[in-house]
Amino acid sequence: LMRTSILTIAALLLTFISFAQDREDLEEKFWKDSGAAIIKKVIPTGWEKESAVILTDDRHYQYINSGTTVYFTSSKHELIKIQDQSSLDGFSEIKLDKDSKVSFLWNTYSKSETIIGIRLIKPDGSVVVIDIEKEEIIEDDIRKIAIPNLEIGDIVDLFLYSKNKEDESDGLEVYPAIEMPIKDEYPIVNYRIAMEVENDFFLNMNTYNGAPAVKEEPTDRNATKMYVVEAKNIDKLETKRWYYPLAEEPTVKIQVAFARKNRDEKNAPIFKGEDGERKATVTEEDVLDFYDRKFYKVSKKMANDVYDYVDELNLKTKEEKFKAALEWILFYKNTKYFEGVFAYQSEIIGSQPNPGCYDYYFSRYENSTQVINLLRALCLKLDVDYDI
Repeated sequence: LMRTSILTIAALLLTFISFAQDREDLEEKFWKDSGAAIIKKVIPTGWEKESAVILTDDRHYQYINSGTTVYFTSSKHELIKIQDQSSLDGFSEIKLDKDSKVSFLWNTYSKSETIIGIRLIKPDGSVVVIDIEKEEIIEDDIRKIAIPNLEIGDIVDLFLYSKNKEDESDGLEVYPAIEMPIKDEYPIVNYRIAMEVENDFFLNMNTYNGAPAVKEEPTDRNATKMYVVEAKNIDKLETKRWYYPLAEEPTVKIQVAFARKNRDEKNAPIFKGEDGERKATVTEEDVLDFYDRKFYKVSKKMANDVYDYVDELNLKTKEEKFKAALEWILFYKNTKYFEGVFAYQSEIIGSQPNPGCYDYYFSRYENSTQVINLLRALCLKLDVDYDI
């Protein structure tokens, strides 16, 4: 018991040391500019009466494959000039969760995986670093960090950094899409978003509605490529009724996917470009290729089970047979599983679910493509013309 306790304490100590080192390295990376240099940043004419001005909004995403493990990191660095009481109240406490403004599009917000750093740049150039451990509390899975002594005229220098890894994969991963207007509720002086991917990832990335073009920048790794969007002096986002920012405002859209093997790549529900190369547009040939892969060649044998059922009914017309087949699909590929589960939950059957429930579950159809492919096979069986 004593040995186990010592090992546990040692592991926790190593984790703490590693976390502290990570924070120190990140502070050196994001806070390389002095307070004296930061207060010299110029706010464009006309923005003096804005509640706040974002001097810097810099985001970076990276996807790396290391054998059986995929690493993805994300960071965000912001400098926000506080100019009135409204923004002062808004930034006196930072709330970090999956739906918060600060952590927008973040993979995680847990303390173990996301490091946050906050410092204040005073009007005279002096710097006050916020003690996160002291000022942070967690309520209802929300990280709340107080920013004491924040005053009008201060610049909040904030960074967020997350690093995740994925050891197991079913062979194909399509990561959550990143879609955002290049605007904020406050005007932005300097905006930058960068996506860095290793060569064996697929990347769809482009800008829309008048946003600056995507450009490629060199990286310090031969196996990766980085694509960047930069903009300057961006007016604040003015919301209104019947308004969809992604359709009306300058926008960037990004989709990353990873396939471990060629067969996984073939089945990927994405518009594929070359490995590691950015695909910016979709052609007619791309759309046809997508649906060729989505709706693969089927055979009559796929419909044998449903056709055996229909055949026993001795129906005359193809319409009657098709209607009966649809009823069979609904029951045997969906309803039958839930009947067993509900019976178990209602204690109609034994204390444990019948093993057949699991068989029913794994034979369920989970998406419309599976149903469509079965219907295509049934059309072949019944000699019915069809189109998708």
